Amino acid sequence: MANSLKSSGLWVLLLVVASAFAAESAESTDKKESKEKNYKKYIAEQDYRLPFKTRVSEPFTVGQTIHAVGTLSEKPTRVDFNFHKGAAKDADLPLHFSIRFDEGIFSGKFVYNTFKDGNWSDREQRISNPFKAGQEFDLRVFANRIEVGTFEQRQPLDGIDHVSIRGDLTKLRLFHYGGRIFPNPYMAVAELKPGKRLDVSALPTGKHFLKLVREFATERANSLQPASSSKP
Repeated sequence: MANSLKSSGLWVLLLVVASAFAAESAESTDKKESKEKNYKKYIAEQDYRLPFKTRVSEPFTVGQTIHAVGTLSEKPTRVDFNFHKGAAKDADLPLHFSIRFDEGIFSGKFVYNTFKDGNWSDREQRISNPFKAGQEFDLRVFANRIEVGTFEQRQPLDGIDHVSIRGDLTKLRLFHYGGRIFPNPYMAVAELKPGKRLDVSALPTGKHFLKLVREFATERANSLQPASSSKP
């Protein structure tokens, strides 16, 4: 009986130790995954209130970008991205992008148009919609083109001071505005330490690629040089 209790007690002890080890291992894995998830996050990522509208503090010029990341609802109809001249409801829209899912002849289309003096332009451009219901979307708008297509600029971009995003979204976790065109090749001195990261966004042209050159003056990289070079 005593031996049986000892054996039983030993088994319980080993079970507790094993459970503690498993919990510690799971906690370590969770921390690693959390760290990796945080590292992959965009700078200034957060949960934005929907529908979303904000004032842009600087003029929208060539070389700057607006980057939005969020999640579409499971049964979306449409999502609109508007670039306003003024805060009024009937303000001119030099840029209007609309993701259409279920709207008659516009179903499955990504629509571009402009709105001026209370009227929509009859020169509407439509391309195939690359976005999927219930999935994350990543839209990056440049001053002269966007990733999913090239659109004709019909109105001056001067005066755009508000951007709004509304429609069938469950989440908007990134809205970033800024950037500029840098000379090419470009060199900058940057002190990179553990925990920091460098985000580079570029538009490649032709048979070119982006090359990062690292120079070690001490034990860490202190110079990054993006340069375009032709492939054979």
